Amino acid sequence: MIRLIALAIPLICLTATLSAQNGGYWNYSTTNFWKYSPQAGRTDARWAQNILVDSIEFTFENYSAPAGKWFTDTETFKWDMLDPTLQNISILPRNANGTLQPGQKVRFNATLRFNGQYYTTGGAKINIGEPPRETPNGWKSSTDLYPMWGWMTDAVVYLNAVNNGTASDSADAVIPKGPNTGTAQLTITCSTGIQGTAAVEYIYNWVAPVPPTISGVTNATTGKPVITPGAWFTVWGANLAGKSRSWTGTDFSGQQLPTTLDGIQVTVHGRPALVSFISPTQINALAPTDSFTGEADVQVLASNDIKSTTFKVTLAKLAPGFFLYQVAGAKYVIAHAGNEYIGNPALVQGLTTRPVKPGEIITLYGTGFGPTTRTYAPETMVSGSSPLASAVTFTIGGVPAPALWAGQIGSGLYQCNVQVPDVPNGDQEIVATVDGASTLAGVAITVQRN
Repeated sequence: MIRLIALAIPLICLTATLSAQNGGYWNYSTTNFWKYSPQAGRTDARWAQNILVDSIEFTFENYSAPAGKWFTDTETFKWDMLDPTLQNISILPRNANGTLQPGQKVRFNATLRFNGQYYTTGGAKINIGEPPRETPNGWKSSTDLYPMWGWMTDAVVYLNAVNNGTASDSADAVIPKGPNTGTAQLTITCSTGIQGTAAVEYIYNWVAPVPPTISGVTNATTGKPVITPGAWFTVWGANLAGKSRSWTGTDFSGQQLPTTLDGIQVTVHGRPALVSFISPTQINALAPTDSFTGEADVQVLASNDIKSTTFKVTLAKLAPGFFLYQVAGAKYVIAHAGNEYIGNPALVQGLTTRPVKPGEIITLYGTGFGPTTRTYAPETMVSGSSPLASAVTFTIGGVPAPALWAGQIGSGLYQCNVQVPDVPNGDQEIVATVDGASTLAGVAITVQRN
């Protein structure tokens, strides 16, 4: 069953609203408070550090023999990490289970105050991707745990405050994505110091993406793994997308239908399908142009280049089918006579339906009926209508039913106007055949004679 945007018929569709983490994310694990002196054991220098989760107070005292006294220099470094898209709400980690998303923008606001008796300036900085590492020469900054950053990357924020002065600055950075598999570590290090260093290091561990999983691919009308170019089909599975949504006007480029929604793409025989709806468990799409027939691969590509395994379907020249009410075992075609929907009374909750009478003209909707007299590429939005290029025949209850008109009225959407022949009361099977391909057997309309 598929969601049709252009068809004003209450089609019933169950879609999950589960969230999927198929993009991977950085999971905050801990904060390290670290400090060191490059000249341990000096008797003419002493220091004190008060290190908190969002600030550092660093005091360095240096003894001057010529002056015969101690000189004191003090730095106070404060910062915050914000998400500017959330009206600058602080996202500074203060407890476990905080996350950063690949591509997320973060803004650092930082302030440094310096009061010096011995030195004339003080400095502080914020780096991303420089985890500290202890070496025989003291604590050094390296990026061995996450090589994409390179060695000694430039600071995102660097502050230099003059004596008895204050320096403030802000800067934005974009959180990178981690590897498709395996582990990685991302650090945000805020450091300051005089003849020594104090730092707060936020550590994030990479939670690798969960690849999409396809459990089935079906024709939107027949439920069979047989699809055709220009027809609607459904991909079923898990972790197919991170949220549920249908296409909107902003997803289109002129008259071109979208091949991706939120970075989610489906390919059929290696060609991008036209995606109309995504959710964690279901994707609806229109099969792309292709002259190939036979067994073909369907694959889902997530926004982070993670791919599902392929799923085999049959790519046919034609695969006609009627859209069905998703009740009562999905055996009744969606049809109406004038403004009245056809079906057993109370067939669909909230929809008034009635049986059809012999001689009435009914309108049915389907997909996969093939070319029309006006050529439409599946990739281009269909406007107007065009009759089928090949003749289509109908039977209702095994009796030939006159086809008054059959053709395409929208992207992947076909309309058929058929007159009901003289058949008995009850559920009567309806079958359409075009170029030797027939609709699904066993689907019916309900007939009630006067």
